[in-house]
Amino acid sequence: MEMQTFITEDIDAAISEVAVLIDEATVAGPHWKRRDESRVWLQLVSCILGSAVRAEHARAATDALANSGVLSQLQQNWRRSLVKDVIAILSDPILDKGTGRTFRYRFPRSRGTSIHASAGLFYSPGRNGISDALARFEDGAAARRWFTGSVPGIGPKQASLFLRGIGYTTDLAVLDVHILKYLRLHGHVTSGPPSSLRAYETLEDHFRQRSSLLGLETGILDYATWIVMRSLDHTVI
Repeated sequence: MEMQTFITEDIDAAISEVAVLIDEATVAGPHWKRRDESRVWLQLVSCILGSAVRAEHARAATDALANSGVLSQLQQNWRRSLVKDVIAILSDPILDKGTGRTFRYRFPRSRGTSIHASAGLFYSPGRNGISDALARFEDGAAARRWFTGSVPGIGPKQASLFLRGIGYTTDLAVLDVHILKYLRLHGHVTSGPPSSLRAYETLEDHFRQRSSLLGLETGILDYATWIVMRSLDHTVI
């Protein structure tokens, strides 16, 4: 117990030091209302592709779709037949520019289908886009609830990542494996990842309590914790 206390206090101290270097713009980026709709759509696609996939591979797969022009087609002239094009691009070898090697994306069919269906939700005839949908909600929690329940391929974590990434809010936590490991150190996680939005929100409340205790905004603590815990990824805690 003493060793565990020492480790958690040491990690909290490191997180606080990193948090000082982080500002709100780093956590959220430009406000969504100042972004072109195509950039908001690209961010959503990236989040759909990023679940249970290495971040580098998700970025490369997003770039492959964007460079092919199919994302623009889905946005500007949505058609049912385009699903085959999305799946085909995700099924082909994709270049990871960081390593110079190609890889196979893990879920070409399911994620390709989700991207196509999401485009239909926002860009099929009579629909007005993601930004129009975002304007309806009173806060980030309400937006996340809708995205989690309505957008194919988006769960609570990816919805939180999307809303943070487009500058919609900084008050949501992205509870990935690194943040869950941190919460486990503090006794808040006893099993695997949260299986429902309610379970996710319960863990997020614990994380917000940590942010209040450390005197940090939720988004800044989230980002600082991710940096520190990721750096300890190969350390037995």
